[in-house]
Amino acid sequence: MRYLLLLVLLPLALTLVLSIVSCSVPKLGLRDGQLLPCPTTPNCVSSLSPKSDTGHHVEPLSMHNNQESTMIGLRAIIAEMPRTLILEETGDYLRVQFTTQILRFKDDVEFHLVTAGDIVHIRSASRVGYSDFGANRKRVEMIRTAWNSWRSRQ
Repeated sequence: MRYLLLLVLLPLALTLVLSIVSCSVPKLGLRDGQLLPCPTTPNCVSSLSPKSDTGHHVEPLSMHNNQESTMIGLRAIIAEMPRTLILEETGDYLRVQFTTQILRFKDDVEFHLVTAGDIVHIRSASRVGYSDFGANRKRVEMIRTAWNSWRSRQ
C-alpha cells in the first residue's frame, strides 16, 4: 500500500513543484533587434531557427498592411485564445503568456514585427521541462491558422 501511495504522490508532488517553478517570468524580449534563440531542448520553436533545425524551426507569419494593423490582429487572435495574458507590448514586439489547462504550466510566445521584410517572427517556448511533446509547435500552427483567417476577413 505504501508503494502504491508513493507511486501516486511522487508524480503529483513533482508536478506541483514544476508548476510553481513555471510561475517565475524569464527575461525574454529582443536582444540586438532579434528574439532570443531556442535552447537545445525540444520545448521551443522559433522562426529564427535555421530551416535545417527541423526540431525548432517554424515559418514566420506575414504582416498585414502595416505594423499597427498587424499588432491589432495579433491582439485580437490572442484575446480569443483561452488562458492567455499579454505581458509586454511595444510597437514591434508582443509577448504573451499561455497557461496549460490541466497542470497550469506557463509558456511564452513572442512576436517580433519586422517591417523591412513584412514578416512577423514568432517564438514559443516552455518555461520548464525538457520536452513539451510538440505543444509549442501546435500552438504556433493554431496561431498561424487563426492569423490567416483573420487576414482573409480584413
